[in-house]
Amino acid sequence: MIIHTEDLHSKTAREELCAFIDLEVQNVPPAMKLNSFIFAQIDDYPEELAAFAIWLYGRHDFKRGCRDIEHNADYFMNAFISYMGYQQTGLAEQICPASVLDKNQQKNKIVHFMQMTEKYNILARSLLKKLA
Repeated sequence: MIIHTEDLHSKTAREELCAFIDLEVQNVPPAMKLNSFIFAQIDDYPEELAAFAIWLYGRHDFKRGCRDIEHNADYFMNAFISYMGYQQTGLAEQICPASVLDKNQQKNKIVHFMQMTEKYNILARSLLKKLA
């Protein structure tokens, strides 16, 4: 008997495996995909924001992000600045209408972003000081 791991999603393959090991067919285990890991599944996002999620994660190099951790900060900060620019030029509406923010929302997000980056600059300086 040969069953490839790629076929374990198939109920028939799992039933054959149960029969082979003399397990009752009504005890067929659920489908699963082995050796997989999902970092960001677009289906998990609200349908109206899927286009934004694709834009946000579509060019992110997760492998590089594991080797070069500051790449993640650079990528997502750049994405934030870019998308706030898209909000102001109208391109955000073309990418994902559900992501459009009014001017007050944009302003609040930009102020919050600036506050976060200031906080992280202070924390980074503290870490550097400890290394001196």
